[in-house]
Amino acid sequence: MKPSVYTRPPWTLSEDIPQYPWMQANASCNTVILGGALAACLTAYELIKKGVDVTLLAPAEIGAEDVSFPPAMTRLAAASLSRLAKRITTANAVRVFHDYQDAIELLASFCEHHDIPFVRRDALLFAKNRMEQSFLEEEYRIRRHNGFAVEWVNADTLRDITSVSCSSALMLPHACAVCDPCALAHTLLVEAVNLGARVFEHTPVALLTGSCGRFVLTTESQRQLKAKRIVCAGEVPRSFAPSLSKITRVVRMAVSAPVSDFSGYEDKPVLLPAMGQPMILCTHDDRVAVISSVLSSPVKDSPDAPCYTQLEEQCGEMLCGVRPSFPDVRTSENYLLAPNGLPYCAPAKEEDGVFVLSPGSPDILTAAFVTAPIVSSLCVGSHPFHLYDGMLK
Repeated sequence: MKPSVYTRPPWTLSEDIPQYPWMQANASCNTVILGGALAACLTAYELIKKGVDVTLLAPAEIGAEDVSFPPAMTRLAAASLSRLAKRITTANAVRVFHDYQDAIELLASFCEHHDIPFVRRDALLFAKNRMEQSFLEEEYRIRRHNGFAVEWVNADTLRDITSVSCSSALMLPHACAVCDPCALAHTLLVEAVNLGARVFEHTPVALLTGSCGRFVLTTESQRQLKAKRIVCAGEVPRSFAPSLSKITRVVRMAVSAPVSDFSGYEDKPVLLPAMGQPMILCTHDDRVAVISSVLSSPVKDSPDAPCYTQLEEQCGEMLCGVRPSFPDVRTSENYLLAPNGLPYCAPAKEEDGVFVLSPGSPDILTAAFVTAPIVSSLCVGSHPFHLYDGMLK
């Protein structure tokens, strides 16, 4: 019996949007990706490029999870250069920002080649109090000294360009990149299909079981897909709990770059607070990886720091009640430095495993371009991988 048809939002209807069948027969593959949003499509694209046999199962229409958001935005170039310099030295921080600029050029080139809407936006980094004023002054000096475009905006000028009431701000030209996530997701998936990936829409999974080193996913229409690895680019179904609970895990954590949603300001600079930025949380062990957008303290904190309680609870929810543990990332030999100077997880020791990308935030553009390379590298066992603040180069 064919699953119930999902009603596509009218603003996504287009002759250019491909339709995919629902899964009507049993099959097998190396890696199955669950989800139909941008993160799932990008992960499929990353894996198939590396020769991994991929099947994507979307519970509804491809891109349906993305259309509720306005165009996605990445604002990593608007992150704090001065704060990053204190953590990894000025030379490394400057290299991070240059890497990011290169990554955005790659994204811009991809979007231009495939006629995907893509624009750059200025960012306005404003201070709300005296402490943030000092931060802006330091940020201005280090950006100017290292050749990054930045303008100091006083209160009078600020009143002319925005309704924000503050004494000063930094104008960061073209610090934000905006694109259409639904169009990007479909384009990436078309590329993946051309390379051999299989895609099924309207195919929700009802049950996960495992035996002999293989996972068996049973769909609501009672079709079975056998796979060596699973990537959940969405919420973990509760029906997965019995199988996941049998996997012994020692979960480790790494933090990647800040991300943000874009909402409005089509003709104005994007307004960003000077302090406080969301981060990407990544945990993994030999068989499970979890990647989620969370607000967290820097990884310099010890495992017994209060900030880890929230992370532990969130990971526990995503892993169907199984709580992770956090090593001391300040001394652990299991951590290397990505080119952005921040810790990341080494690849899984075993080839088979479950990799989970958590949903839950509209930070879909950058989150996808950060998490997909992580999962891709974990799956194929490449080590080290080059994770930039936005794309895999």
